[in-house]
Amino acid sequence: MADRIAILAYVGAVPFVAGAALTAAEAGPSTPYPPTAIVGLWALVITSFMAGAHWGYYLADRGQIDINLFLTSTIVAIVGWLAFLLLSVPHALYAFAFLFAVLLLIDRRLYLGGHIDAAYWRIRLTVTMIVIAALAVTAISA
Repeated sequence: MADRIAILAYVGAVPFVAGAALTAAEAGPSTPYPPTAIVGLWALVITSFMAGAHWGYYLADRGQIDINLFLTSTIVAIVGWLAFLLLSVPHALYAFAFLFAVLLLIDRRLYLGGHIDAAYWRIRLTVTMIVIAALAVTAISA
């Protein structure tokens, strides 16, 4: 199971890395959407997905988790949507990097509380660092 999770997590990071590379190289496919816009949209989708995944943890272990994941995940998702809709692309990408860090800190707390296993935590930590770095490169290059 951990292998499948790792594969999906790393595949999910590919658009971030590809967008960063295309933006830094000032290249990209000839589509109506530049790589920065595609990265921003992908960041919105993945941020919403990751925040929503916390609902499952909370529902499964409600009595055991000491933070309200319904509230934190909703705030993260709404802030992501507002960043995407209201900020310039580079600023939105920085906001998404921050939101991924917030989600990682929440997952760290879940890991330390025994709600996330060590294998998932290692994958989550590694992929999040890749994603945050790619978002920063894309924002700087935009």
